[in-house]
Amino acid sequence: MIDASFLHRESDTVDNSDFRPLCFGPAPGFIIHSGGTTGLPKPVPLAASAWLAQASDIVRRIPRVNTLSTLPLFHSFGLATLLRGLVSGTRLSLLNASRPVTAANVIKCLHATGSEALVTVPYTLKFLVEADDGLESLGALRQVINAGSAIPDDLGDKLVTAGANIFHLYGQTECGALMEPPSDRRLWSWVTPLPHAKPYLKFEPESSRASQDLYHLVIMPGLKQKVLSDRPDGSYGTKDLFQRHPTIPHLWKFAARKDDIIVMLNGEKADPIPVEDAVKVNPEVATAVAFGAGQEALGLVVIKSQSSATLPHAEFVKVIGPSIDMGNSRVPAYAQVAKDMIIVKEAGTPFPATDKGTVIRSQFLKEMHGDIERLYAGRSASKLKNTGTGVPMSCGEVLAIISDIVKDELRSKNAHETSASEPKAVDEIKSLDDLSIDADLFDLGVDSLQASNIRSRIQREIDLRGVSLATNVVFDYPTIRLLGDHVMQLHLGNAVHPELTDPEQLARSMVEKFSNFPSAEPGAQVVNAPTQAKTVLLTGATGQVGAHILFSLMSRPDVTSILCLVRAQNRQDGLERLHMALSEAGLLANLSAAQLEKLVVFPGDLSDPSGCFTPSDPVYSRILNTVTTIIHNAWPVNFNLSFRSFEAQAIRPTHHLISLALRSNLRPKPTFTFVSSISTVINAPGPEVLEKPYPWESVGPMGYGQSKWVAEEILAAAAAGGNGLGSVRVARLGQVVGDTRLGRWKASEAYPAVAQSALTVGALPLIEAASDGSVHDEHFWLPVDVAGAAIADVALSVKESLAQYGILCELVPQREWLRRLEESDPDVTRNPPRKLLNFFRGRIKID
Repeated sequence: MIDASFLHRESDTVDNSDFRPLCFGPAPGFIIHSGGTTGLPKPVPLAASAWLAQASDIVRRIPRVNTLSTLPLFHSFGLATLLRGLVSGTRLSLLNASRPVTAANVIKCLHATGSEALVTVPYTLKFLVEADDGLESLGALRQVINAGSAIPDDLGDKLVTAGANIFHLYGQTECGALMEPPSDRRLWSWVTPLPHAKPYLKFEPESSRASQDLYHLVIMPGLKQKVLSDRPDGSYGTKDLFQRHPTIPHLWKFAARKDDIIVMLNGEKADPIPVEDAVKVNPEVATAVAFGAGQEALGLVVIKSQSSATLPHAEFVKVIGPSIDMGNSRVPAYAQVAKDMIIVKEAGTPFPATDKGTVIRSQFLKEMHGDIERLYAGRSASKLKNTGTGVPMSCGEVLAIISDIVKDELRSKNAHETSASEPKAVDEIKSLDDLSIDADLFDLGVDSLQASNIRSRIQREIDLRGVSLATNVVFDYPTIRLLGDHVMQLHLGNAVHPELTDPEQLARSMVEKFSNFPSAEPGAQVVNAPTQAKTVLLTGATGQVGAHILFSLMSRPDVTSILCLVRAQNRQDGLERLHMALSEAGLLANLSAAQLEKLVVFPGDLSDPSGCFTPSDPVYSRILNTVTTIIHNAWPVNFNLSFRSFEAQAIRPTHHLISLALRSNLRPKPTFTFVSSISTVINAPGPEVLEKPYPWESVGPMGYGQSKWVAEEILAAAAAGGNGLGSVRVARLGQVVGDTRLGRWKASEAYPAVAQSALTVGALPLIEAASDGSVHDEHFWLPVDVAGAAIADVALSVKESLAQYGILCELVPQREWLRRLEESDPDVTRNPPRKLLNFFRGRIKID
């Protein structure tokens, strides 16, 4: 027990004229070691003056009360707790280091020392909450101060509900305390920068995923407590990733360590923390660690607690099932953990951890490597299906097995479906028993995790004659019938073709299928379109290009409203997503309140077979009566999807949007701008790409570009149909890069990834010339802000018709125009162009 109250006793006035302040100088006041969570602990020199000043600053923010600490003094927060006691003149009590840290011992010491605050780590808080009187004891304290790592949400919510006043500083040994929680207890899990640190904290966008946008915290030069640097500019990358609060921009929440992020086989970056935290808070669990780097699905190693030591494996998995479901509900589909991907270890299994109780992930996974390898090997192994006769199964039997597997996965997904922003869930199917074997699985909501599970189960339940299914087999054969035909061929030992349907034939059938459009609404009242004020309907505004299109539209005085179709639960959710997209692009701060008022959000999903809107929907009426311009930018950027799967997710929505334009009550009807891709003409002959339709032979091999070509053809059919559709514009985007102002380019894209290989691989690829001296890696890059502005300009440009000025003429090819000029009136006075006939003959080549 360290009682510093004697330092603060009242005394007589002292003459301090002879006192001289102690100058600490450049030498460190003490050297302490880091936590060692991600590697060996390293010595960190600390300046005594800086730390004492910081302790004094923190004292003003938390109650000046006697404190019990479970932390050792050789860690930075334990030392900071001691300094805080010295500065505030309060008593600090420490647990006996030779005795185990148990709930009973901690509670006993709290009462024996009269402590009103507890400084500890989440691991200790967990078993305190599980103790009979633990919650009551914690709720009676004036402060529960957390250190070492973030408190899992479920555990923190329990504490707050019990009345506990949680206080958790965020900081690092190398930089001191940096952030503190807000005063609102409901926001206990969020932190805001401390005043002394705020000017030196920089949050760098790290990656964007379906679940959240993450930022890497970097400490800039100038912070007095910062003692280390790992960048050329003198800054220090903490390797801690944070999530910004959706409505309070100065609040941040710790999400994960950069070292924790698991990069999967398909390139997705999975954050394991939400699932781990949800499972670890279960009283039957000692700890849980996710794995799956370089694999197609994540798994979880779970060590039993003593209370579940006697539970059989299957019963234990059943008991922790709700915790796994809770964790899965907080992450994207690709980061979820299936029940058959859990490795259970017995209670008391030793695992590497820091002095603060934090699992050392890298060492843990190394020790569990054998178990993990065996799990994946068993998942991939093909198993002989016992038919009882030894004869091959029939096609019907194979289809039945695959159908049952698919239905199981869809039922599982439906149980976890929590967001209307995801693809249409299975709850819109009246009965899974009636599921068509020709239904597109991805249209039904199957995602990459379900696709992986379907593949693995097929391999386990059907004899494939020693052949392993391709990783993307469900993407390549996205219906039960197609998948069944493919698997049946493997089951019989036959060779199979990579595509059961010719892509060109499929493309032309899609064009024909979606080139039939509705007629105008019967009895609809025609409205004259405004000539100046424009109302724009925009899709795909939350993407990189879409955010810049949106910004350009909001900045234009001739645009009065922008209606954004956003996949979201409601309008508020959609608005937050749009604001986040603009903020990520560095654009939100450049928009005035008046410009932001132009934004109107419509939550909806164009892939809905009903077309997103119904005639009774007021949104539907507003679009028909006000929209003058449509910009269709939304498209699934998933290069794993087969061409066929784009029909439901992209082609049908495009048809719905064109139909909406054709039903417009405005005259003229809205113009339609489609953001296409250079991949539709990647194989076009010649060095130049002309602004014209191209044949199928010009399309690249990927489903993404093929689907864009189909959309271009459907738009061409709509424009030529004589149904009054306004002008159609197609913008074929090439390689979009960072903007010209901030240079922000997603690190997950191909070329930034190549650049990063200079650090991770220690090499960069040379641009090599072919044998004829030509260079095929020539890059034509387009900054994203230039692309967004150009698309907005193209969409809103008005080509004044000569007919409006009484000049009636026909647009013809150049050779036909030259022929007509040759046959026209030879009098150059009456026909001045005739004077330049020879010039035009030289410019226009005639066969």
